[in-house]
Amino acid sequence: MRTKLWISGINNPAYQLSPGRFTIRTVSTGRRSIKAIGGLAILPDITLAEIKPVECALLILPGGPGWESGRHSEVVEKAKPLLEIDKPVAVICGATAGLAAAGLLDCVRQISNAAVYIQATQYKGELCYQEEAAVTDGNIITASAAAPIEFAATFSRN
Repeated sequence: MRTKLWISGINNPAYQLSPGRFTIRTVSTGRRSIKAIGGLAILPDITLAEIKPVECALLILPGGPGWESGRHSEVVEKAKPLLEIDKPVAVICGATAGLAAAGLLDCVRQISNAAVYIQATQYKGELCYQEEAAVTDGNIITASAAAPIEFAATFSRN
């Protein structure tokens, strides 16, 4: 029986091939508690400024409002150095718009909430758009809002 991979599974050494290798750290621009789109209150472990790309195994950017308007541009800027050193960056839902607007999805296979949604960012990757639940191309993982399980499952394949 294959175990589905959730955040608790990633963070639990019992589900890791090398126990203790990975630890989930929640991140925000500040230290104050934030409320996720689902209503869950999260107290960040570290700030965005404290992320050290060489120590980061994977950066996961959740969706939500604000990505289309560039409100989370500092997060996208933090993703760039990770991509430059071949660390994976995973985006789902609205976060795909953030990477697309920055030109990071122009030359990779990707998915978003809908082709028309991501085209509104003026990105140039429409020929690489895939009609799949989740797509991995190199060190970029993308998924639509309708595919959270498929999105999480990509981590077990990478």
